[in-house]
Amino acid sequence: MCGIIVTVNSAQEVSKLRKTVLGLAKRIRHRGPDWSGIHVQAVTHPETHKVTHNILAHERLAIVGLGSGAQPLVNTRAAADTALAVNGEIYNHEALRLSLPEEVQAQFTTDSDCEPILHLYPVFGDELVKRLDGIFSFVLTRTDGSFLAARDPIGWY
Repeated sequence: MCGIIVTVNSAQEVSKLRKTVLGLAKRIRHRGPDWSGIHVQAVTHPETHKVTHNILAHERLAIVGLGSGAQPLVNTRAAADTALAVNGEIYNHEALRLSLPEEVQAQFTTDSDCEPILHLYPVFGDELVKRLDGIFSFVLTRTDGSFLAARDPIGWY
Protein backbone atom coordinates (compact mmCIF):
# COMPACT_ATOMS: atom_id res chain seq x y z
CA MET A 1 0.00 0.00 0.00
CA CYS A 2 1.49 3.33 -1.08
CA GLY A 3 1.61 6.46 1.02
CA ILE A 4 0.74 10.00 -0.08
CA ILE A 5 1.52 13.37 1.51
CA VAL A 6 0.10 16.49 -0.19
CA THR A 7 0.01 20.21 0.53
CA VAL A 8 -2.13 22.44 -1.66
CA ASN A 9 -1.76 26.19 -2.25
CA SER A 10 0.53 26.70 0.74
CA ALA A 11 1.93 30.19 1.27
CA GLN A 12 4.68 28.83 3.54
CA GLU A 13 8.27 29.37 2.34
CA VAL A 14 8.89 26.54 -0.14
CA SER A 15 12.17 25.16 1.27
CA LYS A 16 10.65 24.98 4.76
CA LEU A 17 7.49 23.37 3.39
CA ARG A 18 9.51 20.84 1.36
CA LYS A 19 11.51 19.90 4.46
CA THR A 20 8.28 19.35 6.42
CA VAL A 21 6.76 17.20 3.68
CA LEU A 22 9.94 15.12 3.36
CA GLY A 23 9.89 14.55 7.13
CA LEU A 24 6.28 13.36 6.97
CA ALA A 25 7.04 11.13 3.99
CA LYS A 26 9.89 9.52 5.89
CA ARG A 27 7.42 8.58 8.63
CA ILE A 28 5.28 6.59 6.15
CA ARG A 29 8.12 5.10 4.10
CA HIS A 30 7.19 1.61 5.34
CA ARG A 31 4.00 1.86 3.26
CA GLY A 32 5.96 2.15 0.01
CA PRO A 33 9.49 0.81 0.19
CA ASP A 34 10.06 0.61 -3.59
CA TRP A 35 10.31 4.32 -4.45
CA SER A 36 10.19 7.74 -2.79
CA GLY A 37 9.28 10.72 -4.93
CA ILE A 38 8.44 14.39 -4.45
CA HIS A 39 7.16 17.07 -6.81
CA VAL A 40 6.99 20.82 -6.07
CA GLN A 41 4.57 22.94 -8.10
CA ALA A 42 4.47 26.73 -8.10
CA VAL A 43 0.97 28.19 -8.39
CA THR A 44 0.64 31.79 -9.53
CA HIS A 45 -2.73 33.34 -8.72
CA PRO A 46 -3.49 35.72 -11.62
CA GLU A 47 -5.80 38.01 -9.65
CA THR A 48 -3.23 38.74 -6.91
CA HIS A 49 0.05 37.62 -8.54
CA LYS A 50 0.68 35.77 -5.31
CA VAL A 51 2.69 32.54 -5.57
CA THR A 52 1.80 29.49 -3.48
CA HIS A 53 3.02 25.92 -3.72
CA ASN A 54 1.64 22.43 -4.07
CA ILE A 55 3.87 19.60 -2.93
CA LEU A 56 3.15 15.93 -3.53
CA ALA A 57 5.24 13.21 -1.91
CA HIS A 58 4.74 9.55 -2.71
CA GLU A 59 6.04 6.38 -1.08
CA ARG A 60 5.54 3.61 -3.64
CA LEU A 61 4.79 -0.05 -3.27
CA ALA A 62 5.22 -1.26 -6.87
CA ILE A 63 2.46 -3.54 -8.21
CA VAL A 64 1.87 -2.48 -11.84
CA GLY A 65 4.42 -0.66 -14.01
CA LEU A 66 7.24 -1.97 -11.88
CA GLY A 67 10.04 -0.32 -13.81
CA SER A 68 8.46 2.96 -14.90
CA GLY A 69 5.64 3.87 -12.55
CA ALA A 70 7.49 6.20 -10.19
CA GLN A 71 5.28 8.89 -8.70
CA PRO A 72 4.28 11.65 -8.47
CA LEU A 73 3.39 11.52 -12.15
CA VAL A 74 3.45 14.83 -14.04
CA ASN A 75 1.76 16.03 -17.24
CA THR A 76 3.24 19.27 -18.56
CA ARG A 77 1.18 19.16 -21.77
CA ALA A 78 -2.13 20.02 -20.11
CA ALA A 79 -3.39 23.63 -20.01
CA ALA A 80 -2.12 23.78 -16.42
CA ASP A 81 0.73 21.48 -15.44
CA THR A 82 -0.77 18.56 -13.54
CA ALA A 83 0.80 16.32 -10.88
CA LEU A 84 -0.67 13.11 -9.48
CA ALA A 85 -0.05 10.80 -6.53
CA VAL A 86 -2.07 7.58 -6.25
CA ASN A 87 -2.53 4.81 -3.72
CA GLY A 88 -4.20 1.68 -5.05
CA GLU A 89 -4.75 0.06 -8.42
CA ILE A 90 -6.78 1.06 -11.48
CA TYR A 91 -8.07 -2.22 -12.91
CA ASN A 92 -9.35 -0.83 -16.21
CA HIS A 93 -6.26 1.24 -17.01
CA GLU A 94 -5.63 -0.47 -20.37
CA ALA A 95 -9.17 0.23 -21.61
CA LEU A 96 -8.90 3.82 -20.38
CA ARG A 97 -5.67 4.34 -22.35
CA LEU A 98 -7.28 2.95 -25.50
CA SER A 99 -10.34 5.19 -25.04
CA LEU A 100 -8.20 8.30 -25.51
CA PRO A 101 -7.31 9.75 -28.93
CA GLU A 102 -4.06 8.41 -30.46
CA GLU A 103 -2.28 11.75 -30.03
CA VAL A 104 -3.00 11.60 -26.30
CA GLN A 105 -1.99 7.93 -26.07
CA ALA A 106 1.36 8.93 -27.58
CA GLN A 107 1.95 11.25 -24.58
CA PHE A 108 2.08 8.35 -22.09
CA THR A 109 5.54 7.95 -20.61
CA THR A 110 5.00 4.93 -18.33
CA ASP A 111 3.14 1.63 -18.24
CA SER A 112 1.68 2.58 -14.86
CA ASP A 113 -1.97 1.82 -14.20
CA CYS A 114 -2.26 5.33 -12.72
CA GLU A 115 -1.07 7.45 -15.65
CA PRO A 116 -4.44 7.40 -17.48
CA ILE A 117 -5.82 9.63 -14.69
CA LEU A 118 -3.42 12.42 -15.77
CA HIS A 119 -4.66 12.29 -19.35
CA LEU A 120 -8.34 11.78 -18.56
CA TYR A 121 -8.53 14.87 -16.33
CA PRO A 122 -8.18 17.49 -19.11
CA VAL A 123 -10.97 15.72 -21.02
CA PHE A 124 -13.45 14.80 -18.27
CA GLY A 125 -12.49 16.93 -15.26
CA ASP A 126 -13.80 15.63 -11.94
CA GLU A 127 -16.11 13.25 -13.80
CA LEU A 128 -13.09 11.05 -14.62
CA VAL A 129 -13.53 9.36 -11.23
CA LYS A 130 -16.73 7.71 -12.51
CA ARG A 131 -14.70 6.04 -15.27
CA LEU A 132 -12.22 4.39 -12.90
CA ASP A 133 -12.62 0.77 -11.86
CA GLY A 134 -10.36 -0.22 -8.99
CA ILE A 135 -9.40 0.39 -5.40
CA PHE A 136 -7.73 3.77 -5.10
CA SER A 137 -7.30 7.13 -3.54
CA PHE A 138 -5.48 9.96 -5.29
CA VAL A 139 -4.71 13.64 -5.31
CA LEU A 140 -4.24 15.58 -8.53
CA THR A 141 -2.91 19.16 -8.34
CA ARG A 142 -2.58 21.79 -11.06
CA THR A 143 -0.54 24.95 -11.48
CA ASP A 144 -3.76 26.95 -11.86
CA GLY A 145 -4.46 26.27 -8.15
CA SER A 146 -7.17 23.66 -8.66
CA PHE A 147 -6.95 20.16 -7.28
CA LEU A 148 -8.94 16.95 -7.07
CA ALA A 149 -8.83 14.46 -4.21
CA ALA A 150 -10.81 11.27 -4.76
CA ARG A 151 -11.22 7.69 -3.66
CA ASP A 152 -12.98 4.64 -5.00
CA PRO A 153 -16.73 4.48 -4.28
CA ILE A 154 -16.38 1.81 -1.59
CA GLY A 155 -13.63 3.75 0.13
CA TRP A 156 -11.12 0.98 0.63
CA TYR A 157 -8.29 3.47 0.71
